[in-house]
Amino acid sequence: MTMELPVFENDADSDTVMGVLRQTGAAVIRHALDDATVDACAAEMRAEFDTRGKLQENDFNGYRTLRISGVLGYAPTTARMIGHPWVLAVADAI
Repeated sequence: MTMELPVFENDADSDTVMGVLRQTGAAVIRHALDDATVDACAAEMRAEFDTRGKLQENDFNGYRTLRISGVLGYAPTTARMIGHPWVLAVADAI
């Protein structure tokens, strides 16, 4: 069975998004970050993805997804994601 992820614009009502998130376990907020922030995060993480991204490949994690951790240590712009109002709202709701 395939389930489509619910998708919302970044001005969606937070109560509606939280209700759907509780029901489905996931939701997408489109354009939550501006392009410059996304580009900066990607640029800061690129070297780590290239160096360590495939180290956690296995049958459980899969073989087509690059994985890294500790991103705040080498990608400071990611703090904008962690402290984003949507992220904080979800954390508070949970």
